[in-house]
Amino acid sequence: MSSYSSLNENQRAILLLLLEKYNNSRSFNGTNAVRQSFSCKPCDVFKEYDSDYVDADARFEFECDMRSLERQGLVELKLDKRLGVIQKIIVVNDRIADLPTVLGIENKRSVLDKAAEILKKYSGRDDLLSAICNGQLNRIAQGKKQNLSDDNDGLEKLLHCVEHILHNENEILERELSIELFGDSKVFEREYKARVCSLLDKYGTYENSAECDSASMRREQILSAHNIVKNPSFFYFKGSGYITLTNGIRIELSPENPVALRSDSVERISEIMVNEPNVMTVENLTSFNRIALPEYFFLFLSGYNNSCKAGFLRKMHENCKDRKWLHFGDIDPDGFYILLALRRSSGIEFEPFCMGLPQLKRFGNFCKPLEVNDITKAEKLIERAQFADIAKYMLKNNCKLEQEIISWKMLR
Repeated sequence: MSSYSSLNENQRAILLLLLEKYNNSRSFNGTNAVRQSFSCKPCDVFKEYDSDYVDADARFEFECDMRSLERQGLVELKLDKRLGVIQKIIVVNDRIADLPTVLGIENKRSVLDKAAEILKKYSGRDDLLSAICNGQLNRIAQGKKQNLSDDNDGLEKLLHCVEHILHNENEILERELSIELFGDSKVFEREYKARVCSLLDKYGTYENSAECDSASMRREQILSAHNIVKNPSFFYFKGSGYITLTNGIRIELSPENPVALRSDSVERISEIMVNEPNVMTVENLTSFNRIALPEYFFLFLSGYNNSCKAGFLRKMHENCKDRKWLHFGDIDPDGFYILLALRRSSGIEFEPFCMGLPQLKRFGNFCKPLEVNDITKAEKLIERAQFADIAKYMLKNNCKLEQEIISWKMLR
């Protein structure tokens, strides 16, 4: 019997094509009503075979290759008796099962069975994982290969990566995650990040994608929701109060001396007390550094909102329930999406601060025109009856305003 090593290029190409036709047929799935045959034409592989200008030696060599396959009982050749050329190459049905061995490849049924075994192992561990796996198991039931990875080894690694991310609780850097999962700091970003985030976005529930202007930003948002970040994030504090750590250390806070703590240190905070009647989160660091108002305690939470930051806000709110909570951000659709995300994740009913029509009108000379994404997001705010008046004004006047203008001109 011929083997992969002894087959030449023409023979391998023909047998692979015939095997692919069988693998994609009802016969492979066992749903055929009649006995099927599988064939191809010489020109499917040897493009010039039927041409008047074909190299005669090349055609003769191809025909010899096909007759060799016929002598081995793998194919039958249908000839044009008048011209003496091959019209059709038909695989011998009783030899189809031998083709993977002849070609030196794994048969499709074995590949599908191994994939199903991997998918069943991960299905049931998590609702999102179950949704991913069940969709692929349905493909396999139809005789189709899983389409999450090029091979089953990659499938296993991909699902393991998704599971690890879903259950991650502590903030970790992307490259650290890559080392933990793959022993290499760059493999996650290079080979898995886009696919993993696509699956999480498709089957999971995350903050509105309208907040993101690119696929890259959306991936950062999704990973941040699972406490995975590119670089360490920090919480900035400014105002009168104090923070007590679990080791007993007390950090005094004042308007004149802002303090920044790494977000992963939140777990070590036992108490945070604010002496001011108002607590305000600020969207951008420039405005946080510039703004100075009496009776306000300011917070800057860098990066996308995630469970770590939401947990910190809830902990802080427990000690400061009688304070008024506000949010100061850009007067654009994104600014209002961020405010809504803060409300949802923390459970705190933040009020917008200096994010209304008076500011837009007062600083109209500093306004910028809306971009395509801004228009889409503003229309969605109107549809949902959320900040509809300001959204309508922005659309009508084609304007938006960065908060840095307000903190510089008005809140110093």
